[in-house]
Amino acid sequence: MWLKPKMRECVIITGLSGAGKTVAIKSLEDIGFYPIDNMPIQLVKNFIELAKDNADYDKVAIGIDIRTDGNFENIAEIIKNEHIKVIYIEASTETIIKRYKETRRSHPLYKDDDNILNAIENEYTILSPLRENADYIINSSLMGTAKLKEEVIDIFLEKHNDSMEIKISSFGFKFGADTEADLLFDVRFLPNPFYVKELRNKTGLDRDVRDFVMQHEASQKLFEKLKDLLDFMLPLYLNEGKNRLVISFGCTGGKHRSVTFAELFSEYLKDYKIITKHRDLKR
Repeated sequence: MWLKPKMRECVIITGLSGAGKTVAIKSLEDIGFYPIDNMPIQLVKNFIELAKDNADYDKVAIGIDIRTDGNFENIAEIIKNEHIKVIYIEASTETIIKRYKETRRSHPLYKDDDNILNAIENEYTILSPLRENADYIINSSLMGTAKLKEEVIDIFLEKHNDSMEIKISSFGFKFGADTEADLLFDVRFLPNPFYVKELRNKTGLDRDVRDFVMQHEASQKLFEKLKDLLDFMLPLYLNEGKNRLVISFGCTGGKHRSVTFAELFSEYLKDYKIITKHRDLKR
């Protein structure tokens, strides 16, 4: 098999104009694929050879459509020989016509003395070699953008949760609020380990600091209520197609209470793609 460690996956996105190929390519970009749209067929094989040994092209998504010059029979042969996965996006004729009317764009095969029905039929015929070799055929007629994105991502991720990166951070308000936060939680009302001599020079990364913070009823109740809130909100963010979310916890200095909660929720949300940062821990 030609596939070498430096390039683990190559996917071709193709299908009917107006069916949603652009959404599909951007969806793969969101989960780490290197996107190339409208690549000429003549260059596909050469690019694959280049990418095999190039660490910059670990995962590649190539968009091919009717605008691409070249022989679609040839690309079908390349797909078979190189073990490339193909996603073919289509939609009903009525849906495609409606979408073109809404966007006021012209179909790439539309001519002044022709009608759009003929253009769609011609495109379907020309692309038939790609459709016949597709690993996945997605009909987007009844899908919005978010649903189509979910369908594409689910093909390549073991867990749909992996399609959204969650950055969980701690910070100290005395150094300024975290302006990057989508969700910001102020935990300054909780008992402060800073006023305990033995804990002052430690941080929320230390077990005894965390135990001190969480031994209080207010801390325990807050933790449970925030778990309920995030359990409710995160699937909704996923369904809307959000690919990055920043959750920040702030206390006075950014060393004890905020770090404790950031660490606890990094563990609690471990089924997602989590990045944990402590902005003011070393100040």
